[in-house]
Amino acid sequence: MKKIKLILLLLAPIFFCCKDEELNKFSSKEKAEILDTLKSRIKIDIDDYTLFKKQPTNILFINSGFLLDKKTVDIYKKQGLVKNRDEDLEDFVKVIVLKYNFKREDGKTLKIKDVNQIEVGNSPYFEENKKLYSNFNISIPLDNNYTRLNGYITLELKIDNQNKRELTLPIKINLIDFFEK
Repeated sequence: MKKIKLILLLLAPIFFCCKDEELNKFSSKEKAEILDTLKSRIKIDIDDYTLFKKQPTNILFINSGFLLDKKTVDIYKKQGLVKNRDEDLEDFVKVIVLKYNFKREDGKTLKIKDVNQIEVGNSPYFEENKKLYSNFNISIPLDNNYTRLNGYITLELKIDNQNKRELTLPIKINLIDFFEK
């Protein structure tokens, strides 16, 4: 058992150094552009599962998008898909909830269930103005279901200490409106 712990301890720097190496492939200007793009495109939405089930949910879903780099676009055009990689943007951009206030239809205040359960990921690509984007999704579990949700959330999108953006999103969701589309 001690040998296994020693091996894991020796390998740990290898596992953690690679992420920083990949992160450093972006210049400070590129990091700023990524965050500005995410911030400018961000919106409150609902996830596909909620849309399919047409039932109240406890997930606050936030969506944005980012322009794919030329290398990824070339792979996509050639293969029709791109495998998930360790250098995908959701692996570098941290989402921090700074403050929030949520009220559902009956006036009950909802809270974030657990900040450690906030998921950041990407989903299928989309084309806009002849440019290929990937969705950047944030799923925040709340402590109760809602059909209508009002309030706000203030987030910090952060790549490193020099590259971060703060934004406040007003929230006014009526799931019925989404279900009837």
